[in-house]
Formats: sequence, C-alpha cells, structure tokens
Amino acid sequence: MGLAKSEIYRGTIEKAYWSHRHNRNVFHINESDTVLARLFAYGYRSHTIGTFSATRTALQAQLSNSGSSRCSDCLDRVTMLLQQLETLAVASVPSDFRALIFNLYYYDLWIGQVLDQLEAAYMVGSDRAIEYIKDCFLTNLQAISTGNGIYIASSAHVPELASFVVPNLNIVIVPLIYGDHHSWNLALLNAGGYGVPLHRHWKGVEIHLGYSPLKGRTFLGPYRAEVNEGYAMPIPPMTDHGFQNLSGHEHTVPFIFGSLIMGGWGIFFDVDPSSRDPSAAKLVGMGAEEMNGTIFLERAIRDASTWEKAGRQVLIPAARTYSPEVGGLELAVLRVQSNELPLTAGQYRIISVQTGRAKIRLGDSEAELKACDHVGIPADIPASIRRVGDEDLVILESLLQSEVP
Repeated sequence: MGLAKSEIYRGTIEKAYWSHRHNRNVFHINESDTVLARLFAYGYRSHTIGTFSATRTALQAQLSNSGSSRCSDCLDRVTMLLQQLETLAVASVPSDFRALIFNLYYYDLWIGQVLDQLEAAYMVGSDRAIEYIKDCFLTNLQAISTGNGIYIASSAHVPELASFVVPNLNIVIVPLIYGDHHSWNLALLNAGGYGVPLHRHWKGVEIHLGYSPLKGRTFLGPYRAEVNEGYAMPIPPMTDHGFQNLSGHEHTVPFIFGSLIMGGWGIFFDVDPSSRDPSAAKLVGMGAEEMNGTIFLERAIRDASTWEKAGRQVLIPAARTYSPEVGGLELAVLRVQSNELPLTAGQYRIISVQTGRAKIRLGDSEAELKACDHVGIPADIPASIRRVGDEDLVILESLLQSEVP
C-alpha cells in the first residue's frame, strides 16, 4: 500500500520527479509550486523525532525477533531509510525550486521506499507488529500527503508511534511543529512519576507553558514556584529548570524550544541533567522577579478576548531568554476578528489557537483551525488568518529573534 496523495500534492511532487528524469530541469517550476513544496516539506520535517524516529525505534526492536533473513534485510533497509529521513531535518528548506527537487523530492522518495520495504517484510512473515508499525506510519504521514500543504498538529490528539524519549531525562516528548530554528512540543507526564527532572540546555532556550487543571511546582535556577493556574516561563541557556507534577493525574507540559545554532530539535542532544537538589530551591511567587518574567498565561488569554479591536501583544519578550549565539524566544498573544489579519513575516512563526475557530490562508491554500491546533508559517509565504463564527479568536504566536533592541 503506497502513500495516498491529494491532487494538489500529486501535481506538485510529479514536477519534482519530472525534473530528476530530465537532468534537474527546473524551468517548469513556478512560485506556487515552490510555496507548496515548502509547506509540504515543513510538514514532513515535524516528524523528524516523531514518526520517523519512533518507527525506527519500533523496528529495531523487531529486528531481534525476526526469524527470517529476508525479513531482517528489509527491516535493515527501512532503518537506514528512516535515518536518512531524520537527517533531512538538518537541511534548510529554501525559498526557491530546491525545496521541491531536493527537500520534498527526497521526503517523498524515501517514504515510498520505507512503505515498500515494510510491505515486503510483512509479506514474509505476516507479522502483526510490522503491520501495526506500517499502519501508524501511513496514518501519520498521510495527514500531510492528502492535504493542501497546511499541516495542522493538535495538542489534543497524540498520534500513535510519533513520540520520542529524551534519554537523559526519560520523559516522553511529542513534537508538534518544527520550524527553522524553533519548535513547539509536548512533554507527557504520567500520574505517578516526578515530572520533568531538573536539567539545563547549553545552547538552547525554552518557554514552558502550563494550562489548567494543574497542580505542581516549576523550577527555574535556584528558585521554585507553586503553580495551580496557567503560566508561561522563559528559560535562558544554562539555567536549571523542571516541573514536579503534583496533580495526581497525567499532565502535559507544552514547551517551545529554540536555538540559532542547533535548530528546533537541539533539545534532544543538548540536555544536561542537573545535580541540584530540588528541595533546596527557594520558594517564591510565580510573578516574582526571580522567575524571569513568568506570566499568568490563561489570564493573558482571557484579557486578550476582551480587547475591542484586533491586535497583538508581546507576553514574553525575546530579551528574557536571549543570548547572541542562541537568540531569544518571543511569545505573543493575538486577538483576531472576522476581517483578515496578515501574518506574513520574514521569519518562521508558529501559531497556537487558544479559543475560537479560524480560517488560515498560506499561499493559495486555506484550512480551518480550532482550539489546540498548531500551524507553522514559513518565512515570506503570503499568510493571513480570520475569525470564523462568533466566538472570540485568540491565538499565541512564537518566534526566535536573532537580535533584540
């Protein structure tokens, strides 16, 4: 079973294959093709440590159980292909024809080869585990290939075989959107575990987010604060941080990671566990100066819904996490009304719908969004958003600034 493809996707990728059959001729590729190629490529890129990594990990476990050398050969080839797909995230997504004949072309080519080898491995032994892995792989990636280029990731739905375990912390991470230099992710915390152990990043910055219902402690440097309502906490490089889950139930910690040096996934090899004793952290209020400008996020979202006009307000300025080599994360809240609000910018941005419903336009493509939906907006692609229905539309927007005033 191959990858199902929408007419828009098929028409775009066929131009890439034609180019490769004709000595990389690119004169048939227009601006619209490039925009679509960039959107589809960024969609696949968000599965770097999601579907691609999780599938490879699951198959490596199957390799030791395979009783057939032919099946093992197929799984070996799949593992190599998945490593290549993960490595594609290192390459930038350019704003010209290369996004189509390089980035999207190799995503599509290698995904197709992965499916062929998984099917061959299943045909050898009719192994239900391999069939399950193949089905999850298809389901996750067809959310991209059957669309119009706008990839929507929801924090309310965690797909199967699309997460990553951070080795040094042993916590499960679900990637949502992976941009040029920053990403939006979820940390999944179980009811009985500690939460997020204290750690630091050498060359990365973060913003931790919290939504009700929650009960716990958040740590920043030598300080801790009790949390029982929504918050957003900015974390500079080389600063110990973590979260203790005291709710008695499973809890999700959304977080934004950024780094000009490492890209959006730097967190997964730039994690240094801290030896600091959490119980020694000094208790301060959530809004205390020691918490580096931590804000009450849900209050800010409610306040934005009362604005008389559409607008944008910076909640956490980039200066809170900034360093010259890493950059600084900026978090803003936007209120959007029924008339279109332009979102075109010179750098990659990620938006997260907090309340209401929206229609977003990227290039010539449109999609409807609802609460908990996340979308990446690549640099310089024509973009706008407007409210649908009567409910207040409030969104969060993140970007990584390379300079601050």
